[in-house]
Amino acid sequence: MSYKFTRGGIRSKPRKGFSLAEVLVVVFLIGVIVIETIPIIVIDFQEKAWKSAFKKKFSELEQVGTMVLNDNGGDFSTLCSGTNWVAWHCLRDAFKTRLKYVKECDWDEIGGECFHNTGVGWYYYDGDVVEWTASGAGLVLMDGTLVKFKYGNPYSAAGTYTRYGDIYVDVNGFKSPNTIGKDIFPMHIFNNRIIPQGIPDDGRSCNDEGYGCAAKVIQNEDY
Repeated sequence: MSYKFTRGGIRSKPRKGFSLAEVLVVVFLIGVIVIETIPIIVIDFQEKAWKSAFKKKFSELEQVGTMVLNDNGGDFSTLCSGTNWVAWHCLRDAFKTRLKYVKECDWDEIGGECFHNTGVGWYYYDGDVVEWTASGAGLVLMDGTLVKFKYGNPYSAAGTYTRYGDIYVDVNGFKSPNTIGKDIFPMHIFNNRIIPQGIPDDGRSCNDEGYGCAAKVIQNEDY
C-alpha cells in the first residue's frame, strides 16, 4: 500500500495487482513446465538406479567368478567341456552354489521363465526387438535379477579377445524396459576373469545394440 499527501491529510493510493487472466497464464505455464520436467526426472532416476544395481551385481558375480576360478586352477577355459547345453548348465551350476536364487532354468525352459523369450519383450538400446535365440541356462535371484549363462570352448570371439562364454543380467527382472544398456547388461568370460562388455577392442559399442554400455557403467562414463 502506498500513500499520497493531500491538504486534508494522508490518503492511501491503491496499487494495481495482477489480473485473473495473468495469474491463470502463469499457473498454466508452470503446469506445462512441471508436466514436461517430471517424466525426465523420473526416467533419469530410474536409469541411475539400474546402473547402480548393475554395479552391485557385477561386483557380486565377479567375486563369485573368482571363487569358481580358484576351485578350477584359475582358468575358465577348462571349467566345462563342449559348446552345447551341457556346458551352459555346467557354468550355471558352478555359480549357483554361491548365489541366492529362487529359480533355476535349463536350456529348454529359460525363455519366459528365467530370461526373456526370443523376439518377445526385450530390446536393443536403439529400440529394435532382439530376435536371436535366448539360449543358455538361467537363474532368478532372490532380488529379482535374471541371470543367463552360456559357455563354450571354443566360444565366439570378442574382437581381439578369446572368450569362453558370457553372462547376461537383467537387474529389473521381467519389468520394463528390458533393454540392453538400460537394465540388461552383458559380461564376457575370459580365461581368467569376468569383465563387462564394451572394453577396448572387444567389438562391442554402446551405440545401436547397447552391448558395450556395460563397461561404461562400471567405468562411470555417461552415455
